[in-house]
Amino acid sequence: MTTIQEFIDEQQVTAEIVPAPTNPNMEGMVEGSYHFHATIKGSHGQMNTFYSVGPGIVEHWVTERRGKTARQEVATFGEQRRLSLAKQYRPAVADILDCLAGDAGCIENSPAFNDFCDDMGYDTDSRKAKRTHEVILEQSAKLRSILGAVPYAQLVEDIERL
Repeated sequence: MTTIQEFIDEQQVTAEIVPAPTNPNMEGMVEGSYHFHATIKGSHGQMNTFYSVGPGIVEHWVTERRGKTARQEVATFGEQRRLSLAKQYRPAVADILDCLAGDAGCIENSPAFNDFCDDMGYDTDSRKAKRTHEVILEQSAKLRSILGAVPYAQLVEDIERL
């Protein structure tokens, strides 16, 4: 089975990833979350998306690179230091593409809103669920467009996920 990194290399997918103050597509993220804006480039164009992670993921990135004592250090950081960390410790292209592939898989399996809600445990009367469904539909269409139909299908169905 092809890994996501092998897919990225084969398809020559690249991304410019920069810290962002918020993610307009996410609400209710835990305090201390990190947000990024990514421009993903595929063989047929590019797309823009947001990507967010909770503070535990950044702690993992920091401790992975700097050692376990950094975990306690991260917990005491103020907003300016957190933003500095976000510039220093960014997600990899594979992290973002894996997330997009997972979302796309949800839509490919359940494109209708009611089915999507059933699969994801959302209430069909929820405006948040409707917005989430719309965002994922749009992102998935853009991802298919920049990769092409066959590589998109391969990413969603056949790639070893992170």
